[in-house]
Amino acid sequence: MFHSSILVIQTYLDVGMLIYLIKNKQNALFLSGVYTRYKTFLNKDKVILKRVIKGVQTKRPVEVQNVMLRRYFLELTQSFMIPLERHMASLMPLQRNISPHKAPPRLRPFDPEEFLKTVEHSGPQLTSGIKGDWEGLYKRFFPSPNFVGWYRHREHEVNQKLQVLHMEALSNVDVQDWIRDKEEVEIVDLILRLREKLTFAANNQSAVNKDCVVKLHRHVDTIICSLPDDLQGVLKT
Repeated sequence: MFHSSILVIQTYLDVGMLIYLIKNKQNALFLSGVYTRYKTFLNKDKVILKRVIKGVQTKRPVEVQNVMLRRYFLELTQSFMIPLERHMASLMPLQRNISPHKAPPRLRPFDPEEFLKTVEHSGPQLTSGIKGDWEGLYKRFFPSPNFVGWYRHREHEVNQKLQVLHMEALSNVDVQDWIRDKEEVEIVDLILRLREKLTFAANNQSAVNKDCVVKLHRHVDTIICSLPDDLQGVLKT
């Protein structure tokens, strides 16, 4: 998910205003350029500027100019976000390391310094021709609410995915073999854990495979039936 506003573009000018300034530059002598109090991290993109000016000269509709600029800024933002998405993927545990006999793993914490070490060789320059201080732009981005919102959303998505993978691992175990040498207290604990998984599945139906849920229900029934009658009565209520 890309938060396309204010990630890369720190100052937004409506195309209509830009066109007005270009058309009326002789009447606006006090304006020799566009000024902002923000620090510039990326070099000027003369190509897009020439395209905008040409559009003014050829009387291209403002709506078309707007679409062109929006697409340009979207692609620039995507180039900025792709390295972050790639780094987030590297923080996710490998699926083969997800064990049904252990608690589900979680996403490793994001370390800004660790990420910045990757920018030189696998940063936005791989997908964008714009040069500049990309590392400085990331440093400016990390303390911002936009990064916090993006990171929390991605962290939630990844941890949810890990929960689903852990459920699938649990659903595929031989539960009778698993509980064969277990004490009753361990078996009851397993039932409670499986029920927690089923509650998670009920709250995230779109993310969980229905076959997986059916298998987990069968596991719970199988385990309960292996217990003494008095304990079965307690667990079935």
